[in-house]
Amino acid sequence: MKIFPYCRIVCFAGLTVVLAAVAVAPVAAAPPVPFYKSHILTIDRIGNGSVVLKTKDSADMVCAWYAHNLPDGNGETKTSDGARIFYTHNGATVDVEPGNRFDPDTSIGIVWDARKFGSYGQ
Repeated sequence: MKIFPYCRIVCFAGLTVVLAAVAVAPVAAAPPVPFYKSHILTIDRIGNGSVVLKTKDSADMVCAWYAHNLPDGNGETKTSDGARIFYTHNGATVDVEPGNRFDPDTSIGIVWDARKFGSYGQ
């Protein structure tokens, strides 16, 4: 009979730890910039605040789409290798990399502050 009170305490403590872990786990969220959606081949989650999308569309087409649809954009840079990086006021960046002869698909890297906006996927 004395085992039951001890069992209730242990079970209650275990449930509390599980509930606390669920409450602290990061929430899946959409990034603070839109995803390019045309002809997407893959979406790879790199980290809590980082994804890479691959598309069959040209880098010029993707860049034109982001130049028009990035709601919080505050500038862009073109690198020497042909990539374009779009910056936002909220700190997120979109990096559009053209394909090459070994990997002809266009890559779109999106990075943001996961603590502020939540992480993408789990």
